[in-house]
Amino acid sequence: MALCGAALAQSPVCPRPIPDRPVHVACAPGGRFAAAAILSNFAIDQTMRGDVGTFQRAPHGIFTSVTSQETQDGNAALGAWLARLAAASFTRLDTATGTLRMDVDEEDRSFTTRMETGETTTDLSLTLPQRVEGGYWRTPGVLQIAFWKGRRVGFKASVAGASELASEVECLTISGDGIRLLLSADEAPDVLVRFDSCP
Repeated sequence: MALCGAALAQSPVCPRPIPDRPVHVACAPGGRFAAAAILSNFAIDQTMRGDVGTFQRAPHGIFTSVTSQETQDGNAALGAWLARLAAASFTRLDTATGTLRMDVDEEDRSFTTRMETGETTTDLSLTLPQRVEGGYWRTPGVLQIAFWKGRRVGFKASVAGASELASEVECLTISGDGIRLLLSADEAPDVLVRFDSCP
């Protein structure tokens, strides 16, 4: 029984994409380099610093590591809000799995902005619970985070000329190919941010 449990712990936590489910695709040229840095730094903390049971990631630090200076300058309100959020704590269970937790102050649990990314303008609203919490699974090239019900980030995003997306993030996958958001609403498409084949 213990061996069975250990084997299950090594399984991905995000379900596979459903073939007929719609996918909203965006593109982030050059994002592969930022993802590689995130994954390699995470691997170092997860596997080489085993004596440290918990390590942290600040939301603002992640934002600045994956966006250009131009994007940061154009979205100062978003950067300031992320800087107010507490760091997320990742607790290592073994070399592949762990849990995460981020407590959120009441005054920072909702945020609305108009985000400028290149030529695209997005109206974005985010809602956070008192505690964002979930479990993760990783390999050297992939990080998957499953957020527990009642502990998920909610968002509403609308781009001019496109349909509005409104849901909670159930699962997040980061790899060298892109970022996938699995949304909890049945009618909501998955979101895929590709790092290559951009027009």
